[in-house]
Amino acid sequence: GGESVTVLSFGARSTGKTITIRSRDGVVLRAATDVFVGLGLGDKCMITVSCLISAVAPPAQSPLTGRQVTHEILLDGMLPQGEVGEYKGGLNIREHPTKGFFVEGLSEISVDSLTECEDYLRRALANCASEEARCGVATLGAPLRVHCLFTIRVRRKN
Repeated sequence: GGESVTVLSFGARSTGKTITIRSRDGVVLRAATDVFVGLGLGDKCMITVSCLISAVAPPAQSPLTGRQVTHEILLDGMLPQGEVGEYKGGLNIREHPTKGFFVEGLSEISVDSLTECEDYLRRALANCASEEARCGVATLGAPLRVHCLFTIRVRRKN
């Protein structure tokens, strides 16, 4: 049981979506505050955070067709900064027969305090920004898309 909440920022380019979600006082960090302060969870729950980065890899020319081909790669936003841009296969989406779809190998980090949660989220936000900058540089001014999915999960302890 429980509640699931999704915040989606969608719209035209340069309308403030990234700032609204990922800035210092954006939705990601405010959500962490709401979870810890607003719910008053104490020792009754376990809280975990994760961040999935979806980046479109720089285009490569297909040897078969001669056309430019791009592909999306999934990265773990909780890795130490610098490792996030290493494309050695990326993460894979799998389907479990009873639990449904999941991202294989995605870090889910248990946090005990708002401060610890914010520290991990800030690391992931920095990794998102670094990946965005790297993708923009790789295309000589035509930025490739980078999307981030942040998850704060609250589970009751038994």
